[in-house]
Amino acid sequence: MGKPVRSISPAVDAFNLISIRHVIPCDGDDMDSVEGDVTLGRAVSDETFAPIFKPEEIEHPDPGEVIYVNRKTKRVLCRRWNWRNADFSKLAPETRNLGINVDGMMPAIGREEIEKAAESLKELLLRFCGGKISIHYLDATNPAVEFQF
Repeated sequence: MGKPVRSISPAVDAFNLISIRHVIPCDGDDMDSVEGDVTLGRAVSDETFAPIFKPEEIEHPDPGEVIYVNRKTKRVLCRRWNWRNADFSKLAPETRNLGINVDGMMPAIGREEIEKAAESLKELLLRFCGGKISIHYLDATNPAVEFQF
């Protein structure tokens, strides 16, 4: 038998549950650790990444790799689309300003399923975490959104 899954926080538990339930990648970052905008895009390889729980290990994403990045600081929040999280923006029990993404790849996952997953996540977060929550959808016709944390 393996080790039991440990809880980082109710918010992480909520998006992990949604990820498993809907077979959709979900991830979260502490937005108070980010200066400026976050972009989902392709790496040019001059960005820096320190893996979660290994802040001293600096890596550079492969050219063309899909990353979440702060272009101002060139710090990568997450590599390989939504697979490897950075240490500097990791969620902790005391995190209060979260950015959570639900990554649905259309057409493999339909818009209806993505919206259902996002609404289910919102309900869990309100029930177990409280706070203010807003949902924004990005796609080819709506590639950017601005909001204040």
